[in-house]
Amino acid sequence: MGHDDTLLPPNGTARMHRSNRIRMLLGLLFLLTLALIWIWQQNFDARLKSWVSWITVTYGCCAGFWVWLHGFRLARLIDDIPTSRIATAAQGYVELSGRATRFEDQQAKSLYHGSVLWFRKEIARRGNLQDARAFPFNLFYVPTEVEESRTPFAIADGTGTACILPHGAEIICERRETRYGENTRAIEEQILPGDTLYVIGDFSTHALQPAFDQAAYELTRQWDGDPAQRRRFDANRDGRLNQKEWLEMHAAARARVIQDSLPAGSTEPKHLVFRPNDGRPFLISSVPPATLAGHYRLYMITGLLLFIVCGVTSFTMFLGKMM
Repeated sequence: MGHDDTLLPPNGTARMHRSNRIRMLLGLLFLLTLALIWIWQQNFDARLKSWVSWITVTYGCCAGFWVWLHGFRLARLIDDIPTSRIATAAQGYVELSGRATRFEDQQAKSLYHGSVLWFRKEIARRGNLQDARAFPFNLFYVPTEVEESRTPFAIADGTGTACILPHGAEIICERRETRYGENTRAIEEQILPGDTLYVIGDFSTHALQPAFDQAAYELTRQWDGDPAQRRRFDANRDGRLNQKEWLEMHAAARARVIQDSLPAGSTEPKHLVFRPNDGRPFLISSVPPATLAGHYRLYMITGLLLFIVCGVTSFTMFLGKMM
Protein backbone atom coordinates (compact mmCIF):
# COMPACT_ATOMS: atom_id res chain seq x y z
CA MET A 1 0.00 0.00 0.00
CA GLY A 2 1.33 3.40 -0.84
CA HIS A 3 1.36 6.35 1.49
CA ASP A 4 1.73 10.11 1.41
CA ASP A 5 5.40 11.11 1.49
CA THR A 6 4.42 14.38 3.19
CA LEU A 7 3.30 12.60 6.35
CA LEU A 8 4.81 14.14 9.44
CA PRO A 9 6.80 12.30 12.13
CA PRO A 10 4.83 10.18 14.60
CA ASN A 11 3.07 12.11 17.35
CA GLY A 12 2.41 9.48 19.98
CA THR A 13 2.78 5.90 21.16
CA ALA A 14 1.83 3.61 24.04
CA ARG A 15 -1.93 4.14 23.82
CA MET A 16 -4.62 1.49 23.67
CA HIS A 17 -6.48 1.37 20.38
CA ARG A 18 -10.08 0.20 20.26
CA SER A 19 -10.96 -2.91 18.33
CA ASN A 20 -12.06 -2.25 14.76
CA ARG A 21 -15.58 -3.58 15.30
CA ILE A 22 -16.31 -1.19 18.16
CA ARG A 23 -14.75 1.69 16.22
CA MET A 24 -16.88 0.84 13.20
CA LEU A 25 -20.15 0.69 15.17
CA LEU A 26 -19.58 3.87 17.17
CA GLY A 27 -18.02 5.70 14.20
CA LEU A 28 -21.05 4.95 12.05
CA LEU A 29 -23.34 6.16 14.83
CA PHE A 30 -21.36 9.40 14.99
CA LEU A 31 -21.68 9.93 11.24
CA LEU A 32 -25.41 9.16 11.35
CA THR A 33 -25.81 11.74 14.10
CA LEU A 34 -23.98 14.35 12.02
CA ALA A 35 -26.17 13.50 9.02
CA LEU A 36 -29.26 13.78 11.21
CA ILE A 37 -28.21 17.24 12.41
CA TRP A 38 -27.64 18.32 8.81
CA ILE A 39 -31.04 16.98 7.69
CA TRP A 40 -32.84 18.86 10.47
CA GLN A 41 -31.18 22.07 9.29
CA GLN A 42 -32.54 21.61 5.78
CA ASN A 43 -36.00 22.25 4.37
CA PHE A 44 -36.99 18.57 4.18
CA ASP A 45 -40.39 17.06 4.88
CA ALA A 46 -41.14 16.61 8.60
CA ARG A 47 -41.97 12.92 8.11
CA LEU A 48 -38.58 12.30 6.51
CA LYS A 49 -36.84 13.99 9.44
CA SER A 50 -38.88 11.92 11.88
CA TRP A 51 -38.08 8.60 10.18
CA VAL A 52 -34.36 9.39 9.88
CA SER A 53 -34.32 10.30 13.58
CA TRP A 54 -36.01 7.01 14.51
CA ILE A 55 -33.61 4.96 12.37
CA THR A 56 -30.62 6.71 13.97
CA VAL A 57 -31.70 6.12 17.58
CA THR A 58 -32.73 2.53 16.78
CA TYR A 59 -29.30 1.89 15.33
CA GLY A 60 -27.79 3.48 18.46
CA CYS A 61 -29.82 1.06 20.61
CA CYS A 62 -28.60 -1.98 18.65
CA ALA A 63 -24.98 -0.74 18.61
CA GLY A 64 -25.11 -0.06 22.34
CA PHE A 65 -26.36 -3.57 23.07
CA TRP A 66 -23.57 -5.14 20.99
CA VAL A 67 -20.88 -2.96 22.63
CA TRP A 68 -22.24 -3.86 26.09
CA LEU A 69 -22.38 -7.57 25.30
CA HIS A 70 -18.90 -7.57 23.75
CA GLY A 71 -17.40 -5.68 26.69
CA PHE A 72 -19.15 -7.91 29.24
CA ARG A 73 -18.04 -11.10 27.50
CA LEU A 74 -14.38 -10.09 27.22
CA ALA A 75 -14.13 -8.54 30.71
CA ARG A 76 -15.53 -11.70 32.32
CA LEU A 77 -13.28 -13.89 30.22
CA ILE A 78 -10.11 -11.98 31.19
CA ASP A 79 -11.06 -12.11 34.88
CA ASP A 80 -12.17 -15.74 35.03
CA ILE A 81 -9.87 -17.84 32.84
CA PRO A 82 -6.63 -18.95 34.59
CA THR A 83 -3.24 -18.28 32.99
CA SER A 84 -1.47 -21.38 31.65
CA ARG A 85 2.22 -22.04 31.04
CA ILE A 86 3.09 -23.08 27.50
CA ALA A 87 5.04 -26.19 28.56
CA THR A 88 2.14 -27.54 30.64
CA ALA A 89 -0.92 -26.00 28.96
CA ALA A 90 -3.83 -28.32 28.32
CA GLN A 91 -5.05 -28.82 24.80
CA GLY A 92 -7.98 -26.50 24.12
CA TYR A 93 -9.04 -23.00 25.17
CA VAL A 94 -6.29 -21.29 27.23
CA GLU A 95 -4.90 -17.97 28.41
CA LEU A 96 -1.18 -17.30 27.90
CA SER A 97 1.03 -14.44 29.04
CA GLY A 98 4.60 -13.76 27.93
CA ARG A 99 6.72 -11.83 25.44
CA ALA A 100 6.30 -11.44 21.69
CA THR A 101 8.99 -13.07 19.58
CA ARG A 102 9.57 -14.17 15.99
CA PHE A 103 8.26 -17.46 14.72
CA GLU A 104 11.25 -18.94 12.93
CA ASP A 105 12.50 -16.21 10.53
CA GLN A 106 9.15 -14.64 9.66
CA GLN A 107 8.41 -10.95 10.08
CA ALA A 108 5.64 -8.64 8.87
CA LYS A 109 6.24 -5.85 6.35
CA SER A 110 5.52 -2.65 8.25
CA LEU A 111 4.91 0.84 6.91
CA TYR A 112 7.25 2.51 9.40
CA HIS A 113 9.43 -0.19 10.98
CA GLY A 114 11.65 -2.91 9.60
CA SER A 115 11.33 -5.35 12.51
CA VAL A 116 7.63 -5.85 13.22
CA LEU A 117 5.83 -9.06 14.22
CA TRP A 118 2.32 -7.79 13.48
CA PHE A 119 0.74 -4.55 12.27
CA ARG A 120 -2.56 -2.97 11.35
CA LYS A 121 -2.37 0.17 9.22
CA GLU A 122 -5.14 2.53 8.24
CA ILE A 123 -5.10 5.38 5.74
CA ALA A 124 -7.86 7.95 6.29
CA ARG A 125 -8.69 11.06 4.30
CA ARG A 126 -10.94 14.06 4.75
CA GLY A 127 -12.42 16.65 2.42
CA ASN A 128 -10.93 20.02 1.61
CA LEU A 129 -11.30 22.32 4.62
CA GLN A 130 -11.87 25.28 2.28
CA ASP A 131 -15.08 23.69 0.93
CA ALA A 132 -17.82 25.31 3.03
CA ARG A 133 -20.52 23.18 1.40
CA ALA A 134 -19.00 20.02 2.89
CA PHE A 135 -19.02 21.35 6.46
CA PRO A 136 -19.01 19.68 9.02
CA PHE A 137 -18.17 16.40 7.27
CA ASN A 138 -14.86 17.73 5.95
CA LEU A 139 -13.62 18.03 9.56
CA PHE A 140 -13.44 14.24 10.01
CA TYR A 141 -11.13 11.61 8.60
CA VAL A 142 -12.78 8.67 6.86
CA PRO A 143 -10.77 5.41 6.49
CA THR A 144 -10.14 4.57 2.84
CA GLU A 145 -7.52 1.82 3.13
CA VAL A 146 -7.02 -0.73 5.90
CA GLU A 147 -4.46 -3.53 5.92
CA GLU A 148 -3.82 -6.08 8.66
CA SER A 149 -0.91 -8.50 8.87
CA ARG A 150 -1.60 -12.24 8.94
CA THR A 151 2.03 -13.25 9.36
CA PRO A 152 2.46 -15.80 12.19
CA PHE A 153 4.49 -14.74 15.21
CA ALA A 154 5.11 -16.29 18.61
CA ILE A 155 4.74 -15.88 22.36
CA ALA A 156 7.40 -17.08 24.81
CA ASP A 157 6.89 -17.37 28.57
CA GLY A 158 10.14 -18.93 29.77
CA THR A 159 8.79 -22.50 29.66
CA GLY A 160 8.29 -22.68 25.90
CA THR A 161 7.29 -20.91 22.71
CA ALA A 162 3.95 -21.07 20.91
CA CYS A 163 3.24 -19.95 17.36
CA ILE A 164 0.28 -17.57 17.02
CA LEU A 165 -1.85 -17.64 13.88
CA PRO A 166 -3.42 -14.14 14.14
CA HIS A 167 -6.13 -14.49 11.49
CA GLY A 168 -9.55 -13.90 13.05
CA ALA A 169 -8.25 -12.44 16.32
CA GLU A 170 -9.32 -9.25 18.04
CA ILE A 171 -5.92 -7.59 18.45
CA ILE A 172 -5.46 -4.71 20.89
CA CYS A 173 -2.15 -2.83 20.67
CA GLU A 174 -0.49 -0.50 23.11
CA ARG A 175 2.03 0.61 20.49
CA ARG A 176 0.57 3.00 17.92
CA GLU A 177 1.96 5.61 15.54
CA THR A 178 0.03 8.39 13.82
CA ARG A 179 1.28 10.57 10.98
CA TYR A 180 -0.48 13.42 9.22
CA GLY A 181 -0.25 14.84 5.73
CA GLU A 182 -2.41 17.27 3.81
CA ASN A 183 -5.96 16.05 4.57
CA THR A 184 -4.45 12.59 5.17
CA ARG A 185 -3.90 10.56 8.30
CA ALA A 186 -2.00 7.27 8.59
CA ILE A 187 -2.26 5.12 11.72
CA GLU A 188 -0.23 1.99 12.32
CA GLU A 189 -0.52 -0.30 15.32
CA GLN A 190 2.40 -2.65 15.88
CA ILE A 191 3.59 -5.57 17.95
CA LEU A 192 7.38 -5.64 18.15
CA PRO A 193 9.78 -8.30 19.45
CA GLY A 194 9.94 -8.16 23.24
CA ASP A 195 6.52 -6.54 23.71
CA THR A 196 4.38 -7.89 26.54
CA LEU A 197 1.81 -10.26 25.07
CA TYR A 198 -1.48 -11.60 26.40
CA VAL A 199 -3.37 -14.23 24.38
CA ILE A 200 -6.65 -16.12 24.75
CA GLY A 201 -7.40 -18.76 22.12
CA ASP A 202 -7.29 -22.43 21.18
CA PHE A 203 -4.01 -24.16 22.04
CA SER A 204 -2.76 -27.30 20.34
CA THR A 205 0.52 -29.21 20.37
CA HIS A 206 1.69 -30.96 17.22
CA ALA A 207 4.67 -33.24 16.78
CA LEU A 208 7.11 -32.26 14.07
CA GLN A 209 7.51 -35.84 12.82
CA PRO A 210 4.62 -37.72 11.13
CA ALA A 211 5.71 -40.89 12.94
CA PHE A 212 4.29 -39.43 16.14
CA ASP A 213 0.76 -39.41 14.75
CA GLN A 214 1.11 -43.05 13.74
CA ALA A 215 2.40 -43.94 17.20
CA ALA A 216 -0.54 -42.09 18.76
CA TYR A 217 -3.03 -44.10 16.70
CA GLU A 218 -1.27 -47.32 17.67
CA LEU A 219 -1.47 -46.43 21.36
CA THR A 220 -5.14 -45.44 20.93
CA ARG A 221 -5.91 -48.89 19.48
CA GLN A 222 -4.10 -50.53 22.39
CA TRP A 223 -6.12 -48.52 24.90
CA ASP A 224 -9.31 -49.27 22.97
CA GLY A 225 -8.68 -52.97 23.57
CA ASP A 226 -7.93 -52.47 27.25
CA PRO A 227 -11.14 -52.54 29.40
CA ALA A 228 -9.48 -50.43 32.13
CA GLN A 229 -8.50 -47.70 29.66
CA ARG A 230 -11.93 -47.77 28.03
CA ARG A 231 -13.58 -47.25 31.43
CA ARG A 232 -11.21 -44.31 32.01
CA PHE A 233 -12.62 -42.43 29.01
CA ASP A 234 -16.21 -43.74 29.17
CA ALA A 235 -17.69 -40.60 30.72
CA ASN A 236 -21.35 -41.68 30.55
CA ARG A 237 -20.60 -45.27 31.71
CA ASP A 238 -22.63 -46.90 28.94
CA GLY A 239 -19.95 -49.49 28.18
CA ARG A 240 -18.90 -48.05 24.84
CA LEU A 241 -17.02 -44.99 23.60
CA ASN A 242 -18.88 -42.40 21.54
CA GLN A 243 -17.06 -40.15 19.08
CA LYS A 244 -16.26 -37.45 21.63
CA GLU A 245 -14.93 -39.97 24.16
CA TRP A 246 -12.81 -41.71 21.52
CA LEU A 247 -11.32 -38.36 20.41
CA GLU A 248 -10.47 -37.56 24.03
CA MET A 249 -8.72 -40.92 24.33
CA HIS A 250 -6.79 -40.27 21.13
CA ALA A 251 -5.73 -36.80 22.34
CA ALA A 252 -4.50 -38.30 25.60
CA ALA A 253 -2.59 -41.00 23.69
CA ARG A 254 -0.94 -38.38 21.47
CA ALA A 255 0.09 -36.36 24.51
CA ARG A 256 1.55 -39.50 26.11
CA VAL A 257 3.58 -40.31 22.98
CA ILE A 258 4.99 -36.77 22.82
CA GLN A 259 5.77 -36.72 26.54
CA ASP A 260 7.50 -40.10 26.46
CA SER A 261 9.65 -39.09 23.48
CA LEU A 262 10.89 -35.73 24.76
CA PRO A 263 13.57 -37.12 27.11
CA ALA A 264 15.09 -39.05 24.22
CA GLY A 265 15.58 -35.77 22.33
CA SER A 266 14.06 -37.19 19.15
CA THR A 267 11.87 -34.14 18.50
CA GLU A 268 10.29 -31.09 20.03
CA PRO A 269 6.57 -30.35 19.97
CA LYS A 270 5.24 -27.36 18.08
CA HIS A 271 2.65 -25.37 20.02
CA LEU A 272 0.01 -23.43 18.10
CA VAL A 273 -2.52 -20.79 19.19
CA PHE A 274 -5.36 -20.05 16.80
CA ARG A 275 -9.00 -18.96 16.47
CA PRO A 276 -11.49 -21.34 18.16
CA ASN A 277 -13.92 -23.09 15.85
CA ASP A 278 -16.84 -22.74 18.30
CA GLY A 279 -17.10 -18.94 18.15
CA ARG A 280 -15.40 -18.18 21.46
CA PRO A 281 -13.27 -15.00 21.50
CA PHE A 282 -9.73 -15.05 20.12
CA LEU A 283 -7.88 -12.19 21.78
CA ILE A 284 -4.30 -10.96 21.33
CA SER A 285 -3.15 -7.93 23.31
CA SER A 286 0.04 -6.06 24.11
CA VAL A 287 -1.91 -4.21 26.82
CA PRO A 288 -1.66 -5.69 30.37
CA PRO A 289 -4.70 -7.84 31.29
CA ALA A 290 -5.80 -5.62 34.21
CA THR A 291 -5.79 -2.52 31.99
CA LEU A 292 -7.48 -4.41 29.18
CA ALA A 293 -10.28 -5.65 31.46
CA GLY A 294 -10.80 -2.08 32.68
CA HIS A 295 -11.25 -0.83 29.12
CA TYR A 296 -13.79 -3.57 28.39
CA ARG A 297 -15.71 -2.58 31.54
CA LEU A 298 -15.77 0.99 30.18
CA TYR A 299 -17.23 -0.38 26.94
CA MET A 300 -19.85 -2.20 29.04
CA ILE A 301 -20.93 1.05 30.73
CA THR A 302 -20.87 3.02 27.46
CA GLY A 303 -22.85 0.37 25.62
CA LEU A 304 -25.40 -0.02 28.41
CA LEU A 305 -26.05 3.74 28.61
CA LEU A 306 -26.34 3.95 24.84
CA PHE A 307 -28.72 0.99 24.77
CA ILE A 308 -30.99 2.41 27.48
CA VAL A 309 -31.11 6.02 26.22
CA CYS A 310 -31.53 5.14 22.53
CA GLY A 311 -33.87 2.26 23.33
CA VAL A 312 -36.25 4.40 25.36
CA THR A 313 -36.12 7.17 22.75
CA SER A 314 -36.74 4.75 19.89
CA PHE A 315 -39.67 3.08 21.67
CA THR A 316 -41.24 6.43 22.53
CA MET A 317 -40.89 7.65 18.95
CA PHE A 318 -42.36 4.41 17.61
CA LEU A 319 -45.38 4.68 19.90
CA GLY A 320 -45.86 8.28 18.74
CA LYS A 321 -45.92 7.12 15.11
CA MET A 322 -48.41 4.32 15.83
CA MET A 323 -50.86 6.50 17.76
